[in-house]
Amino acid sequence: MPAGGTGASTQRARWEGGRLRMILHNVPALTEEAVLSKPRLLEPLLELLLLPLAIHVLVLACTAVVPIVLAQIYAIFAVALVACHISLGIFRAGGGLSDFTAILALPGYLAWKLALLPATIRSARSDTEWVRTQR
Repeated sequence: MPAGGTGASTQRARWEGGRLRMILHNVPALTEEAVLSKPRLLEPLLELLLLPLAIHVLVLACTAVVPIVLAQIYAIFAVALVACHISLGIFRAGGGLSDFTAILALPGYLAWKLALLPATIRSARSDTEWVRTQR
């Protein structure tokens, strides 16, 4: 994975566009099979529908500003749960203060992911040409 710049943007759009294409192609059939005859397919279906963590956090942040108290409580609780999850991961991996301060880059990362959304959607099309990532 390229560390930054155009290469990272191209690679991320290609990865997430491929996942989106997989969702569009496989979710209807997986849903039907999981509901009608093969409940063991429910777990892969849910895994496929799971959004990237950054997008979940963005949705929760938007939910936190909705003027509905129950939605705000849910969003704040869920963000706190994500923060605990990430903090425990850093702690268990032996991370230090620099790993925790990297979380401060989250708003910029979310903005970058939103800016990549059009390229990600274009990458999900079946007629999209594969573009080599700059290294």
